[in-house]
Amino acid sequence: MSLPTALVIPAFNEEKHLESVFLDLQKQKISLPVVVVDDGSKDRTVEIAQRYTSHVIRHGVNTGKGGAMLTGAEYALRLPGIESFVFLDGDGQHNPAEIKLFLEKLDQGHDLVFEVRNIWQKMPRSRSLGNHALSRFIQWRYGVYIPDILSGFKGFSRAGFESVRWQALGYEVEMEIAARVAQQKLPYTTLEIETIYHDFERGMNVLDALRLISKLPLWP
Repeated sequence: MSLPTALVIPAFNEEKHLESVFLDLQKQKISLPVVVVDDGSKDRTVEIAQRYTSHVIRHGVNTGKGGAMLTGAEYALRLPGIESFVFLDGDGQHNPAEIKLFLEKLDQGHDLVFEVRNIWQKMPRSRSLGNHALSRFIQWRYGVYIPDILSGFKGFSRAGFESVRWQALGYEVEMEIAARVAQQKLPYTTLEIETIYHDFERGMNVLDALRLISKLPLWP
């Protein structure tokens, strides 16, 4: 029996891409419940989301990616029967066809499923270096190497979520999740998937990575 799973899409000003994400889900015949957390958008993100799902949550102000992810995760696990969820970015940089791979891993009993892109292909060099720096820092600090920390394509069982429940509200959420996994030596599995990188203005460079590392002591 498949583990009942929902999709969670944190979104901030994603009117340009969000509809395409839903259309791609339809093309792949993915009929899972979809939770969209609008994190204080000023555009038509909410209007577009409401065309495709009844599970739309609105933040009155922009709390940050971590805050939107936490709201979406908690909401998803309150849905009747749902025992796991997969985060999917609202900017079209994740291939919905690969959601089925996450479902297979969750059905096999994995509590934490992380995507791994080839960060040295397609991604801007500064972003690749920043991503790699975070993985090496976590390895140095905790002795555990976690690749592609900055990717938002992740799957969690209910137990997996409770083991890494985060405090970070901003983009540092990905770093906190990795730190909690490494610190507790939690088992996780990875999926090698397609690298899609169509917005060169987004993402973190080496300086951004250093700022995230400086926040690590704030987390228990």
